[in-house]
Amino acid sequence: MSCWFEGEKLVCEAGYSDGSTAVDYNVDMFDYDDNLIDKATTDKRSIAEFDIPNTDFYPIFDAGHESPVEVDVVEISGK
Repeated sequence: MSCWFEGEKLVCEAGYSDGSTAVDYNVDMFDYDDNLIDKATTDKRSIAEFDIPNTDFYPIFDAGHESPVEVDVVEISGK
């Protein structure tokens, strides 16, 4: 999964290690106290969008059969 900021949105593109897309999967956003603060479902382009929260956060993509992918907010930049 890769994530970037677009204006007031966080955009995350999920996929698999073989390069295939991940359509209709949940991407969950947690704060640093491990509270679920938002969730989105990937669209037909494997994209999930979030409003940017007012706290530090990390999104997680967990497809269930591979290791979950976590992106820390400090690793995210504009595209």
